[in-house]
Amino acid sequence: MTRTFPNLAFFSKDGTHYQDLCDVLQSYAIYNPTIGYVQGMSYITAVFLLYLDPADAFICLANILQRPIFFSFYSMDANEIEKYGNLLILLLHEKLTPLYHHFKQHNIVTAAFLVDWIMTIFAKSLSIETASHLWDIYFVEGDCFIWRICLGILSVLSGQLLQSSFEGCLQLLTHLPRLDCRLLLNAIQEIELTQAQVDNIFRKL
Repeated sequence: MTRTFPNLAFFSKDGTHYQDLCDVLQSYAIYNPTIGYVQGMSYITAVFLLYLDPADAFICLANILQRPIFFSFYSMDANEIEKYGNLLILLLHEKLTPLYHHFKQHNIVTAAFLVDWIMTIFAKSLSIETASHLWDIYFVEGDCFIWRICLGILSVLSGQLLQSSFEGCLQLLTHLPRLDCRLLLNAIQEIELTQAQVDNIFRKL
């Protein structure tokens, strides 16, 4: 648990939210033994605990993990996870074509970074301030916004990625630099994508 937001004293061993974090995660493991506790879940729970009491944080955690995308990743459904990875590849081909070809040329597999992004809803990869802002929009716009975030991050980093080798790309994508929130939001805003389009692509996979 202490690895969850190590720079936030709230979740350190002696922090005010440490026990709440443990309690919510233990409660969820009892509530849904099919999934139990999975690494990454603590980041989602911790974000909720920054704004909610433990009971409401538990309710939000239980509800969000029932959404198909998160249920697939947290239940370790390899077939569904592969489909989501392929979905991102197809979206890359459509929206960020040069980067798609670069990934293909260097055999970069989206699962190498996508699993961590999705399972923490970007809370581990981005600053807590940026992630919280994106969460606010996600709860309004729904699952399609997850893919717009992915594409937005890739768009912001595309200049560096296109100049990087296989190792350089993976290092950058699995250890994101601190991204300017406004710059990222502008990149996301430029990504035109609807839930209907996402669903149509996903059904074909």
